[in-house]
This record gives sequence, C-alpha cells and structure tokens, in this order.
Amino acid sequence: MTVMKRLTSILVFATVIASATATSIPISDHSFEQISVPDSAGNFVFMPSSPNWTFTGRDGRASGVAKNQSSWGSGGAFGPNYAFIQGTGRIQRTLSGLTPGKSYELSSYLRRNFGNLPEGRANVIVNGQNIGVMRGYDTNWRSYTFRPFVATSTTALLDLVGSEDNEYAFLLDEVSLREEVKSSKVIENGNFNAQPLQNGVWNYEANFLTGGGWSYSRQTGNSGAGLAAVGSPWGSSAFSDNAFGFIQGGGFITQVMKNLVIGQRYAVDFAQRNQTHRIRVFAGDLEILAADSSSGDWRVRRTAFFTATSSEMMLRFQGVDSGRGDTSLIDGVAVVPEPGTVAILGLGLATLLRKRKAPQA
Repeated sequence: MTVMKRLTSILVFATVIASATATSIPISDHSFEQISVPDSAGNFVFMPSSPNWTFTGRDGRASGVAKNQSSWGSGGAFGPNYAFIQGTGRIQRTLSGLTPGKSYELSSYLRRNFGNLPEGRANVIVNGQNIGVMRGYDTNWRSYTFRPFVATSTTALLDLVGSEDNEYAFLLDEVSLREEVKSSKVIENGNFNAQPLQNGVWNYEANFLTGGGWSYSRQTGNSGAGLAAVGSPWGSSAFSDNAFGFIQGGGFITQVMKNLVIGQRYAVDFAQRNQTHRIRVFAGDLEILAADSSSGDWRVRRTAFFTATSSEMMLRFQGVDSGRGDTSLIDGVAVVPEPGTVAILGLGLATLLRKRKAPQA
C-alpha cells in the first residue's frame, strides 16, 4: 500500500461517519389487522385463528387480539386491532426473507393495558436466543427495539413467551424487522432518551429497552438500577431531555463501548446527581473513577482517561453503598477521544499532506 493510500484510509477513518438506510423485511399481518375480532362485549378474542400468528395460553393465562375500545385498551398504534399477552400467554410466528449471516433488529409498539395494574411481560426469543423483554411502561403506545440477532437461515422462529404467573397483561402492535444499521458511535443513548418515557414513570431493570443501549442490574433489597423520567420519585429534573438512569445501593448500569481504536486514549464525560451515594466507574476491568459522591445538583465531570485495549469494552457505573439504599442519578454520558491525541493526529495528517503535495526538487 502506498503512503497516499494509507493516508487516505486514515483520513476516511478519522473524519467520515458512514450513513446507511436500514432494509426493512416484510412481516405479513404485522399489525394484526387481518385477524377477525367479533363485535361483542369486550371487543376481543382469545387465541384466534391466523395463518401468520399462533396464539396459545399456558396455566390458565392466554393471548389474543382486541380492537378499538375493548376490555384491554382503546385501539391499536395505527389501526383498530392490537394483540395482548396475559400472564404466561404466548404468541409465535415465523420470520422469513432473512439472509444467513446478516444481523437484524426487531421492533414493536408496546403499551400497558387499561387500569393501574402492574404491566405484564414476555421474553422475546428468536431461534432460542433471548433478545429482550416486552412490557408496557404506561398507557401510551411507544416503539421499542430489541437486541440484534444474526440469521442462521432464511427463516427464524419468533416466540413471545409470557413470563408472569398472574393476570397482568401488556399490548403489542406494529411488529417490524429490519437489517441492523451499524453505528460508528462509541456509545449509544448517552442521555437515556432513546425510548421516550411519560413524565413520572420509572422502572427497575429496564433491560427490555434494549434499543436504549444500556443494561440495568436487578433489584435486590436496597440495591438495583433502572430508568426514570422527570417527576418520578427519583428526581424532578434530568440533565438533558426528560430521562436519566438511577443506581441504588450496589446496583450498576452498563453498556458495551464499540468502535474503539486500540491504543487510543478516551475520556468518559457524564452528569451525576446525589450528595450521599458513591459510585465507581470502570472501562473493562480498569477502574477509571474511584468511589466518590456528587452534589445535590446536576454537574458534569470527566473521569480519568483510559486507553482502549480492545475495539469493544464494557463501561460500568457501579454503586458502592450497598446497604443503605442511597441513590445516584446518571445522565449525559459521552465517551470521547482525548483531545490532545486528536489534535496531534490532525497535525500529523496535515504535515503528511503538505509533504505529499510539495514539488519535487
């Protein structure tokens, strides 16, 4: 490879972010509109017949389809029909038109059913691989995207398996599938707003928001982590927009940093709020911020720099005070190259260009 080709490769890598349009994969009757729902009391049907979807029940719980104003909701996301999973009910179908080896993302509109009951939930399983959890945060239809999966053949089995041994339910509609668009970002959803939340809403272990990039530890006693909106018991404001992550006790929030350049130094910027709870920050196994607390107001601070040892490394915000139930709020997370290194790289590239363009004696 010539010097000019090497230089061009470096310039493209350093300055260009490639854009791509996701290819959608058709899903027959993706919105359940082709399923007949009788006009009767309740406007819904348990375990209807469909050439595209299979509805079953387990342990006395069920799945089905409703329309318009029903015992389950007030209408679909964009049409009258919508599906529901109650307790341990189950919905299955075959996804087709896939290309082996390609990565795909499944999305769906979700909402809670009527009333103030806790939401039901279901594991989202593709060919035996759990790619997330479906559940309704509130009574508004909201779109959620689940973890990508890699196709092993031209078809895949989608299995939505209800996991709650109770009568609680959630609603789903407008199921869609697309090829995964690879991002050049190091971190996604630093402001915790990839999936919109209604003000006042919060939830532990919000891992079903996989389109949001973050994973949250389970609630155990006074420890746990989750996602919250302004006006919730966790806080009246966010650093940006209307949502933030919370870490209670020894809970933790993680995300895999991607597209790192091995040997490049990076810094983690984030906003933290709480004056008693302490957190530690890790990049991989390296502690880049020792246990410390913040102030009662949102403030931005930068952690110690870390050097990438792999193209992917885990970023972890770890709570320390596991016995007291105190909490830290996290928002505005960004992972950026060390400014000095970027400047030196730019200067080096400019110097090489000048040398390349200089006339020969």
